[in-house]
Amino acid sequence: MVTRTSPTLAPAPQSDAERLTRWSYAMLLAFVLAYAVAGVVGYWLLGALGLNDGDLLLMDRSVVGWVTEVGLTLVLLAPPAVGIALAIRAVRAGARTLAFVAAALNGSLVLIALVTLVGNIWITYVRG
Repeated sequence: MVTRTSPTLAPAPQSDAERLTRWSYAMLLAFVLAYAVAGVVGYWLLGALGLNDGDLLLMDRSVVGWVTEVGLTLVLLAPPAVGIALAIRAVRAGARTLAFVAAALNGSLVLIALVTLVGNIWITYVRG
């Protein structure tokens, strides 16, 4: 007599390209978290530096203002930079379109953070 059993559904093995691409997309969510943390820390530092709401950290015009502004920008740049590196590794491992899109999205976040830093410098020292 033959006993039939139901087939078990084992998860499909994941390739390195798929795993790296997923982690690259996860860095987009990490950027959102870093943005929230940088916003809270930046708001707290405004009060610590004696600045008003709506001021920029660079308006302190001191080393502390520069260090905090650049430091918070580096916090914002870290997740998308890792995401770009992961997407490049995914492309080298054989991923295609999804990895390219992840690299483009992470690259746009890097550009946004850098343009914001340059804009803050412009507002503080050139225009202000």
